[in-house]
This record gives sequence, C-alpha cells and structure tokens, in this order.
Amino acid sequence: MKAESDPMTVATPPHVFLLSGGDGDQRVFCVPLVLEETSADWFGGEVLRGPAMLCIVRSDFMKGTYFAFTSHMTTSIEDQLSRGNFASVVVHQILRPSPGFDGSGEHASAIGMAALERVWLEGP
Repeated sequence: MKAESDPMTVATPPHVFLLSGGDGDQRVFCVPLVLEETSADWFGGEVLRGPAMLCIVRSDFMKGTYFAFTSHMTTSIEDQLSRGNFASVVVHQILRPSPGFDGSGEHASAIGMAALERVWLEGP
C-alpha cells in the first residue's frame, strides 16, 4: 500500500449517484436527487434490512439529507455497480443521523425502491 505522500498515489473521487424516480414515497422521488457516497462516525454500515451504503444529498432539493441504500437483489450494490452504472436498491431515509443511530425503523425508514445510477460529474 502506498503512502499518501507518494506522488504515484491517485486520489479516488467520491462516488456520485443520481436517484431519479422510484416506487414509494413520491415526496422524495418527485425530483431527481444528486447524492454523494459518504461516511459518518454514527453510521455502522447497516440498517434493519442489512448492509447499507450511506449517501448525502448534494442537489438543492433535500440538500444535506442522508439516505442509506440496501440491495434489492441477491447480489450486493457493489457487485451490481461492477457490471454497470445501475444498482437496484431499497431506499432508506435516515431520520436520526446522530451518535445513537442503530439502524432501526425509528432511525432509518424504508421509503421505496429505485434504480440508483452512478454518474460522473465534471469540474471541481
């Protein structure tokens, strides 16, 4: 593994996704959302349904809202994205992004299903 100071180390940009529609809560799915994969000290990587990917909304509508995504398929989100730019996911809105987060329905509500699209943004 190369050290951060190694000039040959290439920084990996954060993964950016587009959530454009879905089956479920249309108050969320009514406008396309740009999300960025993130991490947080309070998030242990799981919600009630299992292993989850944490993202934060970067677009104006719902900016700063956290969502966790679990795979809707028998394969993981990572496996789905390794074969293309889409993953079939269950969308969980994070209701209590705080140190007491436990992934339960009180903290992360499953609001629907969608196709999560990995996108490549240009510019800074």
